[in-house]
Amino acid sequence: MIPLRFLLTSLATLALTSLGLSQAISLSFNRTVDISSVPLTTVGDLAIDRDLGHLYLCDGAPGGQIFRVDANTGSVVTTQSPATIPGLTQGPDALAISDDIGLSEPFVFSPFDESRGGRMTLSNTLVADFGTAHDATGADTTSLGALWVASGTAAGGGTTLRRLNPSTGAVIFSVALVGVTERAVDIAYDPWFDGMWVLLESGSLRRVNLFNGATTATFNLNTLVSGLDTIHGGIAFGPVGTQLFVARGTGTTADSLVVLDRQLTTSACTGDGASGACPCGNNGSAGRGCDNSAGTGGALLRGFGIPQVSNDFLQLRVEGLPGSTTCLFYQGTSVSTPATSFGDGLRCVAGTVIRLATKVATAGAASYPVGAEAKVSVRGQVPVTGGTRHYQAWYRNAATFCTESTFNLSNGVSVEWRP
Repeated sequence: MIPLRFLLTSLATLALTSLGLSQAISLSFNRTVDISSVPLTTVGDLAIDRDLGHLYLCDGAPGGQIFRVDANTGSVVTTQSPATIPGLTQGPDALAISDDIGLSEPFVFSPFDESRGGRMTLSNTLVADFGTAHDATGADTTSLGALWVASGTAAGGGTTLRRLNPSTGAVIFSVALVGVTERAVDIAYDPWFDGMWVLLESGSLRRVNLFNGATTATFNLNTLVSGLDTIHGGIAFGPVGTQLFVARGTGTTADSLVVLDRQLTTSACTGDGASGACPCGNNGSAGRGCDNSAGTGGALLRGFGIPQVSNDFLQLRVEGLPGSTTCLFYQGTSVSTPATSFGDGLRCVAGTVIRLATKVATAGAASYPVGAEAKVSVRGQVPVTGGTRHYQAWYRNAATFCTESTFNLSNGVSVEWRP
């Protein structure tokens, strides 16, 4: 029988897919966090307490400890010994934090040279001795409390995901990753789209179907993070899934965490020539709208924050406007391809159009919403079930420049709203 919690997680993923929400991921570099003060020989794993936002690192070397680390400063907050797990002396190689509300308890696994695993409290009290590590090289828990490990310690032997009973460590369900011969460095539950990602030795990050082991999305982490050619290290999504923390293997690479931002908007159209020719050959810089009389390279519209209807923190920001001009943020339900000439720029956001707000730019930039202004999802009447909406900024550009029109437009962006 398939466990109810597992079924609910899978149904949630199917629901998001049916709404047209992409399972792909786009990441960009945010910063590094210096953790050189953490006494690590090698990073066994990285885990997060999603309720409290605490980061945990474990040292995979013999006698290695578990460290709670400040995600901003990299300093050690607490230290505990995994030796509470009977027979575990080689240092943990897989670590997860229970996702039960108000109960942060580490699951610890040491598969190399010994096969020990179990559950303990933050005060070093044994909760459960699993008696085995299940060859776990990575571990994480889902928002419903399901405990998963990535199994496979033999080079070239591939990876199997195992769902474990969090009280006994017994295997509930197993699925081998299809077409994968590499070992997993770690796995990370994605709270943004309720799924599981696997980081392989090659640096390939893969979202996997927990029913059949198929890969549903990929991202090459080597494009943003160096030093991933090892079984050591770990990944963990932040509490809501808008950031990914990456810890790397051994030596100097183990002295810093890499923080990556999830890109929650995608390009709908640009004035750099990729979406059609600008009206007067006034192509803008890469990713921007058509150029304007101020020669800014075009207006650049971006989205920041969380596009979630029930927890909306999305803000639209445009820059590269002429001085203190006025601009209109608007939303549409479709995108015209190719974009059409409109004033001195290109318009692509179409369908059912809603005017969100008119703003006066300061130093060529404007934002919406600000302060107590209505949230984008409210003003844009985004359904509670979520969906895709598109955004563009129209702005006045009265100087003699291109056409007889006195306006231009930014690039367009698409946003996938979660429920």
